[in-house]
Amino acid sequence: MKLSFLFLCATISIAYGELHDGRFTVPLDHFRPQDGRTVDFNYRTNIQYYQDDGPLFFYINDAGHFTTEWIERGLIKDLAMEFGGALFTTDFRFFRNNLPTPTASLANLQFLTVDQAIADIAVFITTAREHVSSDGGKAFVFGTGIGGSLAVLARQKYPHLIDAAWSSNGVFLPSVFTTDVYNTVADNIREVGSTECGERVTRAFQQIEDLIATGNDQTLVDEFGICRPFNISSRMDVAMFSEGIVEQISSQFERFHHSGLTSFCESMSVIPADPMRSLGRWIRFNFNVDVGTCQNYDYEGRIRLTSDTQWNNPGTSSGLRQFLYLQCTQMGNLRTNTNGGMFGRRITEEYRQRLCMDSFGDGYDFDELYKTVEIMKMAHGGQNPRVSRVFYTNGYLDQWLSTGITYTYHEDAHVVNVPGYSRWSDLTSLNTLDSIVLYNAKTSVVSAFRRWNSD
Repeated sequence: MKLSFLFLCATISIAYGELHDGRFTVPLDHFRPQDGRTVDFNYRTNIQYYQDDGPLFFYINDAGHFTTEWIERGLIKDLAMEFGGALFTTDFRFFRNNLPTPTASLANLQFLTVDQAIADIAVFITTAREHVSSDGGKAFVFGTGIGGSLAVLARQKYPHLIDAAWSSNGVFLPSVFTTDVYNTVADNIREVGSTECGERVTRAFQQIEDLIATGNDQTLVDEFGICRPFNISSRMDVAMFSEGIVEQISSQFERFHHSGLTSFCESMSVIPADPMRSLGRWIRFNFNVDVGTCQNYDYEGRIRLTSDTQWNNPGTSSGLRQFLYLQCTQMGNLRTNTNGGMFGRRITEEYRQRLCMDSFGDGYDFDELYKTVEIMKMAHGGQNPRVSRVFYTNGYLDQWLSTGITYTYHEDAHVVNVPGYSRWSDLTSLNTLDSIVLYNAKTSVVSAFRRWNSD
């Protein structure tokens, strides 16, 4: 086996083989050669199964959610073992260890764009080929969430480098504001949970609204374990609180899929006469509030995190500031519930706009987002990117389903929608304990990659 592994600096033993660390060099600005500055980014690779000119699989991480899990185990790892392939992953620029500038100032964050990230993928693939001395092996990219979107868009822009792509629950339709995301969560509660469960959640938020209207913050603090300071008369604090509750509910479905939704609905009936107390009890139990922690909904505290430009600040080390920048300057999809409904109407466009403006300061212009969202649609095609040799899988419980690609008529482009699941489940290995729909979805992905690898 020929292995030249330039710049490999460490080997880490793990239960599923060996991960190697490496580095690759990219321009700070891919689209302005006159700049001339370059930066080194980190990557990780699993070469346990690699044979000469085997395929190269690249997992594209979701922004702010770095993991090596899917090059260590799962469906694509199994294919790498079958094909004699190597697996690679790296982090998004400006996240974790791939920090190309001294600070996360607004001026420096201009180099954080979707197209810069796609160009990084192209350089990464080219470098990986050099590092394993591979000339003939195919290159496949896959990812989930924004990583899935980038995988497809990289295939769209660099078809000479990438042979096929798989997007699991990708996000493709940008808009400035969207009510669809929270509407999807509400629909899942009513349709997959039950109508009664939906009514209980609606009533719980109506009770919360009554407390806000009367200024009764102590009851909210007690029932939901809210940290002080919390200003019930602040529209921003109240919006953060409402957002936090909805996100905690939807995260349960993302982690535990259908069973998580069922469990949530069972908890909502614990105190039949008081749905708000049932909701508060569920949150305190599931998010450790009853063991000494509390839920922080202080808007000014959030802004201190998202406006700090130093890399050792929790707001940047967690990726909070960087991901917000992507949303506020290019990707949009700022979630609101201004149409009312199950979760009230406190998560307003004003709240989202203020969060962007207060985080990035005087040099930031929110109105530019309207232009960049349209440019994104024009440049990449939104939900119709017209890319061949791609596979799209979507869990119906994913709150971002409305922004994904749930059908396509393009040649050699395939869609499988999976009822009862949210994200991640289709990335795991085939298992006889999988439901029929999940097993069939995974089998379809495997069949496509086998065909693409043999073409």
